[in-house]
Amino acid sequence: MGDEPKIAADGPHESNEIPTMTDDPRFRSDEMLECPTCSRTNPPNRAACLYCGNDLEIDELLPDAIKLNLQQPEPWEDGFTIAYLGRDEIATEVTARAAEILHLEMDKLNLITRSNTSGPVAFLRSLSEAHIVATRLTEIGFPCAITGDDLLTPRTPPSRLRGIEFGETVATLLDFNTSSRFEFAGTDQLLLVTGVIRKTRSETTAKRSKRSMKVTDTAESLNDETVLDIYPPSDVFGFRVRPSGFDFSCLGDRMQRTGAENMQILTEEILNRFLAAKLIDTYRSLQLVLDEIWPVGESDRSSSVSRASFGSVRVHRVSITDNATQFNRFSRLQRHLL
Repeated sequence: MGDEPKIAADGPHESNEIPTMTDDPRFRSDEMLECPTCSRTNPPNRAACLYCGNDLEIDELLPDAIKLNLQQPEPWEDGFTIAYLGRDEIATEVTARAAEILHLEMDKLNLITRSNTSGPVAFLRSLSEAHIVATRLTEIGFPCAITGDDLLTPRTPPSRLRGIEFGETVATLLDFNTSSRFEFAGTDQLLLVTGVIRKTRSETTAKRSKRSMKVTDTAESLNDETVLDIYPPSDVFGFRVRPSGFDFSCLGDRMQRTGAENMQILTEEILNRFLAAKLIDTYRSLQLVLDEIWPVGESDRSSSVSRASFGSVRVHRVSITDNATQFNRFSRLQRHLL
C-alpha cells in the first residue's frame, strides 16, 4: 500500500528482529525522532521506542498526535501510577471523558472518584506516556498526579510493630524486630490505612503422557490477614500492625479474643487518642478496580516431576498469589498524596 512506512533496505534482518524505519509518509524526515537508547528512528507520535521500548524525549513529541497503548510494567518491573487526587466532586461528563482516555470502564472509574480518597486510575511502564496521559486528564478537569514505584517502594513493607504503649499525652510504637521505640504526641497528625493481605496457595497434581495431560488432584487454601498501617507526620515508610505477633494488652479491658476484633478496637483507640488522625479504609471497596490497574501476580514456589506408570509422568505444582505489593502501593500512595 502506498501509505505504508518505508523500511530501510540495508541488508538482511534476522527473522525475529524488527526492521528499522527510516521514513514515515505521515511526517517529514526532520520530524522523525532518534531513540536516545538504541539510536533507531521513530515517528513523533510514539511515547516509547518501537524497537527497544524505552522512553523517547517527551519535549520533542507531538502530544496531540501521540498514540497511547497504556502498557503496564511486567510483574518484576517498576512502573508509574497515575492517581486521582480525590479532593473535589467531578462532573459526569469529565469522568466519562477520562474513562475514554484511560480505556477504563466508567463503573470502575466511579469507584475511585466516589471513594473520597486518592486512588490509581492507570499504571504505566513508560514515564513519557504517563506524562501525556496526565496532561490530557488535567486538560479536561480531571485532577491527577504521577507517582513512581521508586517513591512508593511497594516491595518493601512498613516496619512491623509488636506493640503500642499508650500514655496520657503520647503513644510509643514498639518495633517487632529491633525493639526500637518511637514516641509520638497526641497532637500529631497520624495517617491510618487499613486493608487486608490475602494469600492463596494452589496445588495441582497432573498425570502427563505423550498424548495428553490429565489433572488428578487439586487443592486450594486462602488466608486473609487484616493489617493497619500507621504513618507519623515525618515518616513515609510507615509502621504495620499485624494480628499475629502483636500484643493487644494495650487495649486493657476492651481486648477481645479474635485478632479481627482487636484490630478494629485498636484503630478506634488510636483515633480517639490522636484527634488529628485521618483514617483511610477504602482498600476493600476498591478491590475490583485495583486488581485491574495493579494486577496481583502469581508465582510458582515449587514444582516437581516424578515417574508414574509406564510412558507417563506425574507433575506436581504449587503456586502462590498474594496482594502484599498491591496493598503496599495503595497504602504508600495515600501517604505521599496526603
